Amino acid sequence: MVGGLVLVSLAIGVTLVLSSRAATIQLQMGSRVTHALEVREATHLLRVGLGDMERIARLYVITGDESDLPPFYEAVGANRAQLAHIGVLTRDNPVQRSRVREVADLMTRREARLDLVIATRRARGFEAARAEVLTRIGFRLTDSIGAGIRAMRSTEDSVLLTRQDDWIAAARRTQRFQLLTGALVIILVAATMVMLARLTAARRRAQEERERIITLSEDLHCIAGFDGRFRMVNPAWERMLGHPLEELLARPFVDFLHPDDIAPTNATYEQQMREGKLVIDFANRYRHRDGSYRWLQWRAITRQKEGLIYATARDITSLREAEEERRRNEEHTKQLNTELEQSVEELSAVNEELEAFSYSVSHDLRAPLRHISGFSNLLERHAGGVLDEKGKRYLDTVRGAVTHMGALIDDLLTFSRIGRSDVRADPVRLDDVVRATVAEVEEEVAFRNVRLDVRPLPVVRGDAGLLKVVLANLLSNALKYTRPRAEARIEVGTDAPREDRVVVFVRDNGVGFDMQYAGKLFGVFQRLHNDDQFEGTGIGLATVQRIIHRLKGRVWAEGAVDHGATFYIALPPAEPALGKEAS
Repeated sequence: MVGGLVLVSLAIGVTLVLSSRAATIQLQMGSRVTHALEVREATHLLRVGLGDMERIARLYVITGDESDLPPFYEAVGANRAQLAHIGVLTRDNPVQRSRVREVADLMTRREARLDLVIATRRARGFEAARAEVLTRIGFRLTDSIGAGIRAMRSTEDSVLLTRQDDWIAAARRTQRFQLLTGALVIILVAATMVMLARLTAARRRAQEERERIITLSEDLHCIAGFDGRFRMVNPAWERMLGHPLEELLARPFVDFLHPDDIAPTNATYEQQMREGKLVIDFANRYRHRDGSYRWLQWRAITRQKEGLIYATARDITSLREAEEERRRNEEHTKQLNTELEQSVEELSAVNEELEAFSYSVSHDLRAPLRHISGFSNLLERHAGGVLDEKGKRYLDTVRGAVTHMGALIDDLLTFSRIGRSDVRADPVRLDDVVRATVAEVEEEVAFRNVRLDVRPLPVVRGDAGLLKVVLANLLSNALKYTRPRAEARIEVGTDAPREDRVVVFVRDNGVGFDMQYAGKLFGVFQRLHNDDQFEGTGIGLATVQRIIHRLKGRVWAEGAVDHGATFYIALPPAEPALGKEAS
């Protein structure tokens, strides 16, 4: 048995090491492919930015509107930044570095030419600027820049194809290796299982022999059924507890237990059974014939198929009494306080580690998403002409899933940052926060029949930025779940003020929810509607709850199916003087 386990462990260890190495190589190749894709994407963005710069400059020449110039200079700055980014990405390629320098020089000359045309339009009018444009010097510079960008992109296309071939070859090698090592592990596991079966049979024979000699032991031994009665006890019971063997076999064994130990014994037994333990340990008190109780330490083995429990016990009464005496003499309260403080520190450390872990995982998930998005685009360009409608639908499904996963990652990062960010405690005008939030959803409201009623709101103590996140989530939910309504009615108001808190609500006439599931509303990834009905990631309301809790407040919801929903947030009020001043 030990030999088989050693072989299996070695095989699995070698497999893990070699698989890890192959995966590392594959990840490195994948990273190189991603790098080439990033360069191609950067050149595309540079071409788009160049077009924006040219378009805005032409627009100013035609209209002479000074408001067009700030976007023009923003486009110039963005193009320089994008070209610098390309330079960083291609710093290990001398050819590309040379092209970046050439394009940078051409762009500088083109920007100077556009500045001249703009200055001419501003000083001498449209016709003079038009004459400068008709010299076509700028157009030739633009063509040269485009040629340089196309050359960079062409080089990266060649690099990308080479790296893709290397990546695919590495993946195939890894797959073949994993199949081979997997087959080896299966063979070793099968051999170990055969040895285990033989060992189990030997143990069964030994147990049967043990049962035949159990009555000769000085310890308490017994066999009991699941019906709560002894089936066999050895003579040590009569010697230790004074009860005749016939009495022990005639009555349920709980009749001999201390009344306070019946429920704990059953609970301990059931818990250890659920955990799948082969050997069950517990202790309880059995009544002696003279009325006293003796502490017994049990070790039991359950046979489910036979419906029997095989158990042995020893008297630990003297040990328990000594333990109780020792505990009475110790500073028990001090010890408990120390343990509690340690537990709080450990829990805080675990929470910080979990926050960092979720933040790190959410960041690390972005790279594979970019791979999926990039390769789906490559697949469409490569095979778009031969794909049927079903294939194109599959690609659209992949892109939709990538978009949804990206939103989920963004929400997770927001959720994680909220748990780690500092919280302010300033007087906040909720009216200002709601107005800013409504302005962000104004476009959606404009294209729907939405009646938005925002009542005067109080001043509270909290963090304006975090409260804006809360109200943005609640208003977005209200708009989302009122889409089936011909007229959406959304109300933001406050209940009667209290001394210890301010209650603000967001009420809608949407699809509502069943109150028996209200406890799931604020859990991470807990959603009461399918994605086919309403989009979402299941993190928004969890973020709301985390923010409100960090602001020392409370959040809850009420609703009914097809009768809308109301979300309440209770927050600490601003101090009277501060609240009066803010008013």
